[in-house]
Amino acid sequence: EEEGGMFGGRGLGAFLTDKELPSCLNGWKGSLRREDTNNVGLALRWEAGLAGMEALAYVPEEQRTNAVMEWANAVSAMVNNTDTVLDAWCVERSIVSIRVANKATDGWRSMTELRNLYRWMSKDVSDIVPDATEEEKVALAQTAYIGQ
Repeated sequence: EEEGGMFGGRGLGAFLTDKELPSCLNGWKGSLRREDTNNVGLALRWEAGLAGMEALAYVPEEQRTNAVMEWANAVSAMVNNTDTVLDAWCVERSIVSIRVANKATDGWRSMTELRNLYRWMSKDVSDIVPDATEEEKVALAQTAYIGQ
C-alpha cells in the first residue's frame, strides 16, 4: 500500500507516519508504520515554530496579532496584485491559502494538478520545455519550495 489507498504514499502516508499520530488514532499506526521513514519536514516546522514562539513570547499579544495580520495582508496583496492566475482566497492567521487558475477550464486547478505543480517547482524542468527561450530556461531551472 506504499503508493495507493488512504494510507499510502499518495494519501496520508505522504504527510505523516505512525510516529506523529496521537493515541486516539492507534488503529492507524500499523498502516502508516515505515521504520525507515521520519517526517523531517514536520520536525523542521516544529523547530521553526518553537523558535518563533520563543522569540515573540515577550511581545504583547495585540502587537503580535497586528504583525501577523499585516504580514498576511501583505502576502495576499502581493499574490492578488500579480496576475489573474493566482488568488489568495483564504487567510487564517499566518496561513495564506492560494489557488491557481486553470485557464483551460475557466476554473481552479485540482489537487492532483497542484501536487504535480508543487513537485515540478522543486525540480529543474528547463529541459522539459523545448521551445523555451534562454530567459525562460533560466527561470525553469530554478527550484522553489513553498508551503503545503
